[in-house]
Amino acid sequence: MKWSRLTFLSKALITILITAGIAGIIYMLSPGLRVGISKQLKGIDVTDSDVDNVVTADEMALPSGNPSSKVASQPLVRIGAYAWNAQSGIIVSNGGPRTTAGSLMEKNNVNLEIIRQDWLSELRNLQVKFVEEYDNGKSYPKEGVFAVMIMGDGAPYYISSTQQALNDKYGEDKYHLQVVGNVGLSYGEDKLIGPPKWKLDPQTMKGALISTVIGDGDWVTSVNYAFANGLKVNPDTGTYDPDAVNFYPSANDDYIESAKELIKSQREGWTVPLKKSKTANSPAKP
Repeated sequence: MKWSRLTFLSKALITILITAGIAGIIYMLSPGLRVGISKQLKGIDVTDSDVDNVVTADEMALPSGNPSSKVASQPLVRIGAYAWNAQSGIIVSNGGPRTTAGSLMEKNNVNLEIIRQDWLSELRNLQVKFVEEYDNGKSYPKEGVFAVMIMGDGAPYYISSTQQALNDKYGEDKYHLQVVGNVGLSYGEDKLIGPPKWKLDPQTMKGALISTVIGDGDWVTSVNYAFANGLKVNPDTGTYDPDAVNFYPSANDDYIESAKELIKSQREGWTVPLKKSKTANSPAKP
C-alpha cells in the first residue's frame, strides 16, 4: 500500500499513532520525565531476639594522646566516617584519628586512621577508590578506605547503590559490600525537624518538603514517622505532591547541608523549583 493512495484521515491517524508510540517510548526510557507515584508505606516486624548486648565490663584506662610506635611498622588501614555520636567508642579505642599508645587498636596490633567525611557520596567514592587500587594489585591501598561507618538504617541504601557501581565496573560477584559490625548507637541526633504542629497533628505534614540525605538515618526517621501516622511518601525527589510528604536531596549528600537549607528557607525565603503535580502551582519551600 502506497502512502500517496491513502486518504488524509488515514495519513493523520497513522501519523498520530507513530507519534504517540515514539512519545511513549521516550517517556518510559528518558530519566526525569516519569513522575513517581506517592506511596502508602507498609511496616515490618522487628524483634530483639538476635540482639546480644553486653551490659557489664571492666573499666579500662584511657589511651594516651601520643602516636603508637608499636604499630608504626604495620600497614596503615583507613576507615571513613562522618561525625556522629555512635562512633565515640571506636574513636576512643583508636585513641583519636590515628592509633595512639595504650589504645585497644595498638593492643591488637592495628594501625588505623579514621578519616572524617560528612558527604555520603564522598564516602562511597573513597570506598570505590580503595577497590580500584586493590583490583590493581595493591594489598594495602594508600588511597580510599576499606570500610565506612554510617547509620545502620542507612546501610541498605548505601550498600545497594555502591554494590551496583562495583558490579557495573567489575562484574557481578567479584566484590561484595557487607555489614561487619555495630560500633555504637545514636542519642537523639537522628531526627526530623519541623514546626510543632507536625507533632501535635501529623496530618499537617501533607505537602511538606523536607531536606535530607536520601537513604540515611534522618530520612529513615522521617519516612517512619510518615508511615506511623498514615501519611503517603513521594519517592520522586523531582516532583511535588501536596497530598504526601516530599523530600529534597541535600547538597553533596551532606546532613549538615540539610540543616543549612532549612535555615535558608526560613530566613531567606529559599525555595526549590519542582515539577508541578496536578494541584501544585508554585515552588516548594523546605
